[in-house]
Amino acid sequence: WQEARGLYQRAIELNPGYATAHHWLGVDWCALNGRSEEAAAHLETALQLDPLSSIIREGKAYLHFLEGRQEEAVRGYTEIIQDDPTFYKGYTSLGRAYAQEGKYLDAICMLEKGRALAGDVPNILAAMGQVYALGGEPGRAREVLGKLERMRAQCHVPSTAFAVVHLGLGESDRALDWLENAYRQRESPLTSIKVHPIYNPLRGHPRFQDLLRKLRFVG
Repeated sequence: WQEARGLYQRAIELNPGYATAHHWLGVDWCALNGRSEEAAAHLETALQLDPLSSIIREGKAYLHFLEGRQEEAVRGYTEIIQDDPTFYKGYTSLGRAYAQEGKYLDAICMLEKGRALAGDVPNILAAMGQVYALGGEPGRAREVLGKLERMRAQCHVPSTAFAVVHLGLGESDRALDWLENAYRQRESPLTSIKVHPIYNPLRGHPRFQDLLRKLRFVG
């Protein structure tokens, strides 16, 4: 983590006007380490440098999402979609925010729209599987697990994708099995586990706390 921070900071020293460095330092370092104020500051700088960037605007809404400020996240994602209706991540992110609010039908609708633009991306399918489970359709959630399993023969499917669906099904041990596999495979999506609300049901579990230690989020 410290080496990564230093590299981001060096990039900014070399080019203070490089919006991308501010963006990812804010989203992928500060936010994931729970430093929301620093994250917000870097995202504001990035937006000042590149105010029309959909991905940077999505990063600001994502920070609200991580902080549990779902109404603000929904507002931000909605504005992005209105301005850039071909930006698939706006739809999928909005779907995840709706899911956190318990609006499962709206969540599936947005995830489907994102899927129509991006194709069968494993993480989008996983989010759909989780929402199906939370919305009372475990059969459809297990169909998603089957599809992800078949996809593994043809492309990389992150272990976190399976974990997310099992979380929706309330299968904590299976979710933790997949998260531990993600750690062994050094999968980058795992780096959000300290702050991502999707993992809240696992926070009191010793195996989850062990993962946080392995990832150097706690001592």
